Amino acid sequence: MLKSFAGLAFPVIAALLATSACSSLRTDTPPGGDGENKTVELTPSFDRFPDMPLPNGYELDMQRTLVFGSNDTWFGRMVVLMKFGSNEMFDFYKQELPRFGWQEVTSIRAPISVLTYTRGERVATIQVQSRTLGGAEVLITVSPKGMPVGRGSGAATAAPAHSGSPAPRTPVQTSR
Repeated sequence: MLKSFAGLAFPVIAALLATSACSSLRTDTPPGGDGENKTVELTPSFDRFPDMPLPNGYELDMQRTLVFGSNDTWFGRMVVLMKFGSNEMFDFYKQELPRFGWQEVTSIRAPISVLTYTRGERVATIQVQSRTLGGAEVLITVSPKGMPVGRGSGAATAAPAHSGSPAPRTPVQTSR
């Protein structure tokens, strides 16, 4: 009985989250705007993601979305299904992300386009590809910036700040 309850609880919670996400329209200027009265038409956006533009008509794939945090400190992956084509979505993100405070690192338009941006201490990677039955699928991955890595061992050891010597190495012990 517990197993059947747990199997029912997740879809109900996901449906409630999806329904609550559509409760408020967002048609304001992005944070940090220049004060001009430009209106950005965005679909109902989760209030938890005020720093990520989403166009009208998007659908969040709740089965493949995993996000932690809120406001402008969230991280994780959003899988968004769009009614617009992949070229339109590439252009949309290329134009809108800077208005939301994101700075471009690199981008490439291809069958699976990739855009990489930074904002504060976070990095966003956006993959855009066409869907079989029309429209586009957009994978938005946001994560904290990584720490500098010391040279040599390939281990994820942060190098000491302003040190003339290499990062200390820790021997790896193996069991036999």
